[in-house]
Amino acid sequence: MTPGARLQAAVEVLSAMVADPAAGDGVVRSYFRMRRYIGSGDRRDISGRLWRTVRHRSRLSWQLDQDQPSPRLLILGDSLLNEGQELATLDGLCSGDTYAPAPLDETERSALSDASARAIDDMPAHVATECPDWLWPYFTDLFGDQAETELSALSEEAPVDLRVNTLKTDRATAKAALEAEGLTVENTGFAPYGLRMSGRTVLGNSKAFTDGFIEVQDEGSQLAAALVDARPEQDVLDLCAGGGGKTLAMAAAMGGHGRIVATDNEARRLNRAKPRLKRAGVYSVTTRVLEPDNTNWLHKKRKSFDRVLVDAPCSGTGAWRRSPDARWRFTPKDLSRYIEAQDSLLTQGGRMTKPGGRLVYVTCSLLRQENEDRIEHFLERHEHFRGVSVADIWKAVLGTRYPGRGKFLRLSPRRHQTDGFFIAILQRKVEG
Repeated sequence: MTPGARLQAAVEVLSAMVADPAAGDGVVRSYFRMRRYIGSGDRRDISGRLWRTVRHRSRLSWQLDQDQPSPRLLILGDSLLNEGQELATLDGLCSGDTYAPAPLDETERSALSDASARAIDDMPAHVATECPDWLWPYFTDLFGDQAETELSALSEEAPVDLRVNTLKTDRATAKAALEAEGLTVENTGFAPYGLRMSGRTVLGNSKAFTDGFIEVQDEGSQLAAALVDARPEQDVLDLCAGGGGKTLAMAAAMGGHGRIVATDNEARRLNRAKPRLKRAGVYSVTTRVLEPDNTNWLHKKRKSFDRVLVDAPCSGTGAWRRSPDARWRFTPKDLSRYIEAQDSLLTQGGRMTKPGGRLVYVTCSLLRQENEDRIEHFLERHEHFRGVSVADIWKAVLGTRYPGRGKFLRLSPRRHQTDGFFIAILQRKVEG
């Protein structure tokens, strides 16, 4: 593809994303699937240009002095301001030839010319950090004068983390297998079975992946699963299992023994877990779809589980590195809806926890409203539960220096180089 054709392709994909915001990166996959003639190098260029633009949408809009620039102007602005192209070069690329973008109009030319001269020192903090303005007070309340630094880390590209499946191999062997395939990996800083890749590759082509030696899982997610402290003799419930990432990690920690029930209210999510379980050699997991009009199983299993994991649906603010467009779809109404669901799931998880058992609450959100506030709300209404220090569980399970502060653990890209996670551990008192 010519440089102009790659530029036009990025415009087309971003236009499709704007037209269907809920589709997210599915739009990108669909675009390339329909155009298999586009080579791998061109795909990397187009994707890199696209996601760089999405990651800097707020900054680009401010520099272009437009509240909602067109997808085309955003891509052109990225080429000028982030890639370092000259306006004259863009003029040449936008030739109107076959597959190339149409010529610049005077409005675009003026916006691009003025953007280069606009002083970024005047840029508001929420714009510079790509934070929706309504959310900025939430982050300043949480992080204080570190809010800009924390949010800036959420705009960086996330690495690809892998969890070694200890049911089949160990970290050194898996690392050697990946390196033999020409991949560069290093040990993660906190997770004992984690590896971090340098660069990107299609792991579906990797023998280490197809043989079940590794699973793609962020280091923070690995740590959350480890802190459940699931043991071989226990009954464990993963109440919001989704695609089964934490279920797989807990099954490995249990050595393939014990019993795990992975539940979700959508069958399509649980169906994604089944081939992963098979590839990993996990046979200790039962999956169950929770039908909203059938609560018999939940009632029957009350107070039955030694460990209950509530990996709650949330804003995903801690995972903005992986879904940079998600921040612009998130609304105050969504936050209220998530909080309602989180309270409901905590209550449900509490009912399923046996006396002496633990209820582990996890989100990939950084917001206090979805985290500490939810735990406080739950404990005020459930006197038979008490908070457990995550630091104590970390010491017992991982045996390394605890990287958090206080009773709960909040992980962040800036401080820990993981996705943003919140982990709280509650214990049901033994009935007297």
